[in-house]
Amino acid sequence: MLPDLELADDLWTRGTSHALSAKALTDQAIGEATAQGAQDASQLAFNGKYSVSIHLLIGYAFELLLKAEFLLLGGNPETLRMEIKHDLLQALDAAERSGFQSAISDLRWILQHIREPHHNHQFRYGGPDKIQMPGLETTLPALEVLAKEVGNHLQNSLASR
Repeated sequence: MLPDLELADDLWTRGTSHALSAKALTDQAIGEATAQGAQDASQLAFNGKYSVSIHLLIGYAFELLLKAEFLLLGGNPETLRMEIKHDLLQALDAAERSGFQSAISDLRWILQHIREPHHNHQFRYGGPDKIQMPGLETTLPALEVLAKEVGNHLQNSLASR
């Protein structure tokens, strides 16, 4: 099956935009915390007034980037809606079954930790007061690498069209 390049491009663009927005919001939170004299500004970014939005953006970025890669590898667009939905591990599994190999050694570990809150829309509608999440110092660089990996694959696919 030929990849749906238009949909893959759209998903990559949205996913990358969410990743960039999460990084910008994190930088804003750290800047504000530093200006207020916080002893651990990065902790306030991770678990402060912007953290719900940061984590929401991170979840959607991973989801959309993995779905774009799945499509680039010839995955069926219907699988996105009918099987994968918002499940980050199913998105990773589908991409890997199609041939995806990421340079991010802890990608599965990151996704295992954000899967449930993302899948259950806890950052949109609320949920438990305490959620175990991987640190932003791990998650944001992983997102940057994933966006580049998928973006490179997308550019190569578009160039060979």
